[in-house]
Amino acid sequence: MIVIEAFNVKKTYPSKPPVAALKGCFLEISEGESIALLGPNGAGKTTFLRILTGILLPDEGAITVCGKTSAKSPSEVSRFLRFLPEAPFLLRNNSLWENALFWFSYWDEILPKNNLTEIFERFGLNDRAGEPLSRYSRGMLQKAALSFMLATQAPIIVLDEPTLGLDVITVKEVSDMIKELKKKNKTIIIASHDMPFVEDIADRVALINNGEILELTGISDFKEKYGNPRYLLIYRLGGILRTETFYNHEECNIKLKSIIANDAEIIEFRRECDSLEHILRQLLIKKSEV
Repeated sequence: MIVIEAFNVKKTYPSKPPVAALKGCFLEISEGESIALLGPNGAGKTTFLRILTGILLPDEGAITVCGKTSAKSPSEVSRFLRFLPEAPFLLRNNSLWENALFWFSYWDEILPKNNLTEIFERFGLNDRAGEPLSRYSRGMLQKAALSFMLATQAPIIVLDEPTLGLDVITVKEVSDMIKELKKKNKTIIIASHDMPFVEDIADRVALINNGEILELTGISDFKEKYGNPRYLLIYRLGGILRTETFYNHEECNIKLKSIIANDAEIIEFRRECDSLEHILRQLLIKKSEV
């Protein structure tokens, strides 16, 4: 089922000169899907998210959330989704639990004490949950805001740069919790420059640059198309450890048959692609040169 549909979305900021942030974006997102918006700073990702969540209105086109738009049905749209901006709003003089009570009251949700306690524990926040957030580090503040997103009952979660300030262990914990939410059929939309994180959780990627969606595809297909797929073969022959890379499947098969016939010991054989980070960097360099 399609839960989010963007149709010919355009937005220009009236600066001098005017900046066309979005130039006619089309996008469909299905229930239970995780999709990542990728692109350089200023590409239009945050503008898209702000229109999706009703913070901004488009100049043309529309984004529907479960068939509703923020322009006509803002209260209904707000029931369906939760948005974590790049700079989340938190009550710095209040405790973690007081912030939780504030946000869940604002969302008109019952405070999920057991769920939040578990998430706080996984983030290492329980021991300091009674302290004012003014004592929290940048990473702890990000974990606090993420906790509320991960505990909400809303079916759609929108995250703008969710891993900012987080250490690698916490990023892995966030990835695991998002995967758990997907099993519950939650829809996740992420804008991020953290490519390993995106690669771990995204079903699809939307590559945005200069206000246009240049690519929209499954992450595996995206890597297959642009990631220079190849075969890596590591084997021991005649006591010598050898490593070879093949870009052609037939050549690889011929080599495998040859070394097996010569009683080689195969140490490792795998198919691999360039990392998502490398692919994105190379694609954007090419687009800038056009």
